[in-house]
Amino acid sequence: MHNQYFNEELIYNVLASKLNKIIQSYQILNIINRPLSSIFRLELVFADNSRMTVYLKKYHPTNNNIYDTIQIESEFKTTKFWYEQFKENEKYGVIKPLYFNPEQRVVISEESKGQNLSKIIFKQVRYFPSPSLIRKIQEMVHRSGEWLYKFQSVQVKEETQKIALDSLLDYVNLRLAKIVENPKIEFDINLQKKINNYINSLWEKVSEQDKQMCYLHSDFSLSNILVQNEKIIVLDFNKMESGSPFHDLSRFYHQLTLLKNKPIYQKKIIDVLTKSFLTGYGDGSIDRNPLFKIYLMQHRINHLGKTARYWEHSRIENLYSRWIVRNTMKEIYKLVSEK
Repeated sequence: MHNQYFNEELIYNVLASKLNKIIQSYQILNIINRPLSSIFRLELVFADNSRMTVYLKKYHPTNNNIYDTIQIESEFKTTKFWYEQFKENEKYGVIKPLYFNPEQRVVISEESKGQNLSKIIFKQVRYFPSPSLIRKIQEMVHRSGEWLYKFQSVQVKEETQKIALDSLLDYVNLRLAKIVENPKIEFDINLQKKINNYINSLWEKVSEQDKQMCYLHSDFSLSNILVQNEKIIVLDFNKMESGSPFHDLSRFYHQLTLLKNKPIYQKKIIDVLTKSFLTGYGDGSIDRNPLFKIYLMQHRINHLGKTARYWEHSRIENLYSRWIVRNTMKEIYKLVSEK
């Protein structure tokens, strides 16, 4: 068998050696094309007729080969570090990395079994889900909160500084400047000033303890979580860095609350799920924390900027985007107007 996508020696020789098994054949089950890479889902067939499914990620060439090599190696080593942290845990897990080759721009990992949490929630929570189903999904998001708390409890290797107000404001104002320039959003410089005042006011209430930094997944979202029976498995560590624990926490929370904008989801059910997530993390009322509120505002602003790019959407998506922008603007006005 020959394919045009990657060197088959990676499969038959290198990966077989890593797995200590003879690979008799393989089949490309599907291909996911992304802006920076292509991901191949492969089924391996071994000489003993056993099978394994793996993902081969092949990065597209860019103009900076040295940077690309560093990034590919970093992604593999980061995932391996977290796999080692979680591999003995029966409740929480991480995808298993198998091999990487910077020269061929390839990373291979074993497929983790389980259902994607975003698909579960998007499909099963709509309209009028049964109480038993809600309790089941509550437990899933509760365990997701537990996973995040355990992840953040791992001590950062390098020395880190505390979160600083200047960096938070720089991040927000960089994005606000682009939003202000977009006439479709009707977002003026006065509202930008009110948001800055809102953040400054909250910052005065932030404790020194809350300014401590930890590891960040940086893309801790519904789509990067698999549910395998009672186990939570988290994917995609290529954006990992250090930062505030409230970043990942509020991002997942924000993603859940966005479902309230869709009439097919009941707001009271979404509130139950967000509460379960925060309770799993260890504090059901942490959304009242001033630093949590600051990071939640960041996520709202990010989402506002992305949603308002109407020209990238179809006509129907444009209508929905306008609806989201309107609701997000109402939320922001309400928050910055509070005493």
